[in-house]
Amino acid sequence: MKRRLVTMLCVLVVSVCMVNVASGFDLGDIMIHGFMSQGYMKSSDNNFIGNTEEGTYEFHEIGINLGVPLTDELRFGAQLFSRDIGEYGNNDVTIDWAFLAYEWKDWLKLRLGKVKLPYGFYNGKRDADMLRTSTLLPQSVYPESIRDFVVSFNGVSAYGNLDIGAFGDLDYEVFMGTVDIESDNPFMRNLLSLIGMGLITEGIDPIDYWLSVGGEMNDLDIDVSHFEGGQLIWNLPIAGLRLGGSYLQGKGDVTSGALDAEISLDSIAVLSAEYETGPFILTGEYLNLDCDIGLPFLPPYSVGIEGWYGSVSWQVNEWLRLGASYGEYYPNSDDKDGRLFVGAGLRDYYAWQKDTTLSVRFDLNDYWCLKMETHFINGVAQCDLAENPGIMEEDWTLYTLKTSLAF
Repeated sequence: MKRRLVTMLCVLVVSVCMVNVASGFDLGDIMIHGFMSQGYMKSSDNNFIGNTEEGTYEFHEIGINLGVPLTDELRFGAQLFSRDIGEYGNNDVTIDWAFLAYEWKDWLKLRLGKVKLPYGFYNGKRDADMLRTSTLLPQSVYPESIRDFVVSFNGVSAYGNLDIGAFGDLDYEVFMGTVDIESDNPFMRNLLSLIGMGLITEGIDPIDYWLSVGGEMNDLDIDVSHFEGGQLIWNLPIAGLRLGGSYLQGKGDVTSGALDAEISLDSIAVLSAEYETGPFILTGEYLNLDCDIGLPFLPPYSVGIEGWYGSVSWQVNEWLRLGASYGEYYPNSDDKDGRLFVGAGLRDYYAWQKDTTLSVRFDLNDYWCLKMETHFINGVAQCDLAENPGIMEEDWTLYTLKTSLAF
């Protein structure tokens, strides 16, 4: 059934593109837009988001969205989305977002349903590949492993724009709701691996402990009971300059057999800055995620994820864009030198991932582009341990090639 849905989406997107690529598909007041991309990833060493060491074509996305005005103030929007990036997505067709939006005033609007999560500057457009130079968003702040947490939520949000006179204007959004997380989410698997390493350094066998408190090896269920937060973006009176901050928090339960553990997302905070001047866009963002898991008979286990990046994009001419970025990511901000990993029998560079990226984008026309990208990486903090048995290499390179179509 899923394969048939994906095929139908592909046929619909291609058909619509053939009819009217540049402006989308207009059915009266109903607007339909979509996108699709196909890429290839190859790493010199280590598997990253799939079997990249051997090279993989599991790097594609397809989406179709529609907008329907119901009244002058009320509209409905939804997007179907499917992707396959290594072990993420696996071509499952999902409702990425679907909500009613009510616009009362410029300073007060409401969304209700499955809503895009306000996280950083680019999370709301993370699947719109045509809007950026790079093939991948900077993984130090937008890691694929936490996409399930931050792509959207089920609930309600209030948002709008506030004019503050000579100081520019403010875009704001506040929300509350819940979030769906798949039970086999790689982020949770790696989080449990970090907990296991902590137990090893304390002389406790993690598997024996897990089974002793009623856990099952292949049964994990995650339920986030509430999730709330907000975002504030200050558009300064200096042309092209904006500053932003996002803050999210929530609580839920992780169950496995008879084991019931509480997970507390104490905070997910992102600080952002962007300056666009002429053909250049300069961006910097910082991520801090604090998470606690309460396990039976043990003190709460805390993990703090930290990441940041800086990037520059240059529109050389109407068909060529160049980009460069540097970012660092730490899965445990209290262990940046790798003591935890060394104590578990691994290497210290498992505690970080430092990524220097060069990107080239060719705009073949208004709706079709081709991208090439090279990542020079030190450390393996974002490589899944389950996909990389044995000791990984510290210094390695990731190559990506991607073509994208939008209408």
